[in-house]
Amino acid sequence: STEMVLPTLLAAAYAVRSPAASITMAASLPDAVSEVLPSKVAEDPGVVPLWRALRGCYPSDEAALTALTANKGIVTPWVVSPSTITSNNALLRGLLGKQRALNVITKNPGVLACDPERLAISSPQEIEAVASATSAVGRASTPLAFAALALFTLALLPSAGVMDAELAGSIVRPASGAIGATAFFAALAGAIAAQRRS
Repeated sequence: STEMVLPTLLAAAYAVRSPAASITMAASLPDAVSEVLPSKVAEDPGVVPLWRALRGCYPSDEAALTALTANKGIVTPWVVSPSTITSNNALLRGLLGKQRALNVITKNPGVLACDPERLAISSPQEIEAVASATSAVGRASTPLAFAALALFTLALLPSAGVMDAELAGSIVRPASGAIGATAFFAALAGAIAAQRRS
């Protein structure tokens, strides 16, 4: 039952890792992983146990590397711990089943770095909706497409029963205003620059 497993998972998620243990494993970070990460992160000895924890969540090195490429923050030692990754994966598998959990972490690898307590109180529908929205936003190729898709997704969440309409509105209204203001000032700057050139 979730009630019995949850305290154990949460305790594991907040376990402190030993710096000495991390240092002895530093040499074993795969080259493909080092190439994807910023050098400051790749050089940190704490990244090796994080990569191992992440790799354990996926069926292959390639799938784990794809997840890492999509969200490099999931192996940032000063942001997340290996136990958080493994605990969240176990929690997702418990809530969704193995295949649905894999689908979620493939669409949204960042869910593995979430606060385990907040993840534990999320419904399966919320988790899957956020994963789908994150995946769609990640595929947006321009900032404007990204912003439009993000606002559209936020606007749909209340109708899907995932988010309270008032909360969604409090996010969408200021965001759409900020996007409009940015577009206005960009057009104004463009007009001024064009006028100066002529």
